[in-house]
Amino acid sequence: MALKENKVTKDWQNIIMGFSNSKMTDKGYCKQKDIALSTFYKYRRVVKNQKLFDKPLFLPVKVEDSFKTQLVNNQKCIEIMLNDQFKIRIPNDEVSMSNLIEALVKF
Repeated sequence: MALKENKVTKDWQNIIMGFSNSKMTDKGYCKQKDIALSTFYKYRRVVKNQKLFDKPLFLPVKVEDSFKTQLVNNQKCIEIMLNDQFKIRIPNDEVSMSNLIEALVKF
């Protein structure tokens, strides 16, 4: 039974991903794919909830010592690299750190 449920969820993940990539309205996409709008909404919630549980609670972090201090507006900053693609520089002060943690908790 679990195998069938996983297949259904996987099928709907593909449908929801197809919708996201289509740039169509939900009604237009469902009409084109001959899917009842209520069924689409139901499985979109199922897929969203499943993805929430699939996300790791903690990600590995690599901490490196650096002799260079990053300065932004004459303030020392903490630099966070994400997948070697995105760089975030945050002033190393209590208010900025508090704002960062608050934003991450909401995410």
